[in-house]
Amino acid sequence: VSQSRYRKSEADDLREKMGIVRGDVVNKNSPNKIQQKVNAYYIDKGFLFVNTEIRQQKDTTGPNEVSLTIDVKKGSKVKIQKIILDGNSLVSAKKSISHMKDTKEKKFWRVWKASKYIEKDAKEDLKNLVNYYNELGYRDARIVSDSIVKVNNKQVKYYISVHEGKKFYFGK
Repeated sequence: VSQSRYRKSEADDLREKMGIVRGDVVNKNSPNKIQQKVNAYYIDKGFLFVNTEIRQQKDTTGPNEVSLTIDVKKGSKVKIQKIILDGNSLVSAKKSISHMKDTKEKKFWRVWKASKYIEKDAKEDLKNLVNYYNELGYRDARIVSDSIVKVNNKQVKYYISVHEGKKFYFGK
């Protein structure tokens, strides 16, 4: 990882995440593993469209040694342009989406809460959404599917398909 384009702390974090050091054995699968780890690191930070290239060059300092050059084009952080809830007929989409704590749409007035898409936070918010339906009496509520669709290099639309099920009542 070239430190000229990245902060030193970012390069150190990447080296630690990859788990490789000078002198490690490099096989055919090593570049793929490194690429997956680098991409996962940046996706966790909100850069969804990461492009990582790894080049191997023969190292002249010793026999049977190679030098790996990792070039990362992280692009820009991806924001959620719109959250679209499908399958909700009994509970309003606006009220349901408001119970998602960390996954928010990009709005000009939202200053304190970021609208970037982070998969880990989105999965947690889907659990919050199901819990909200359960509190309302929809015990069979579940998330059927969720997906993101790229709008441009900086924005995505987040589609959530929900099954509400039957509402249960306690007592009469």
